Amino acid sequence: RRREPMDAALWYVLARKTRQLSALFKASNEDKVAAFLLRDFENDEAARTSACKNAFALLAKHQVVGALAFFVLARRLDDVLNLLIMNMDEIHLAVLVVRLAAQSPQQETHLV
Repeated sequence: RRREPMDAALWYVLARKTRQLSALFKASNEDKVAAFLLRDFENDEAARTSACKNAFALLAKHQVVGALAFFVLARRLDDVLNLLIMNMDEIHLAVLVVRLAAQSPQQETHLV
């Protein structure tokens, strides 16, 4: 059984525990990802743009769970919903992710 931090990344990001996720990546000798996760995604547009680019790079490598986590960091919930509903047929997970990741109740109702 493999233990990859990327497998749990979505849940850590949704729980807003990026520092703990960074520590997991550091323990796995993935220092670049660990350093990236310490950026301020709430206030830094450049960090969110980088997260979005990384999400698309992960998608290209067929690492969907990691891509979902990075889309959440980038606040690209439309992309998260598209991946979960259209590509993975995970409607219930999509609703849960939107409820946890939405910045406001208005955004939540808009997306759902």
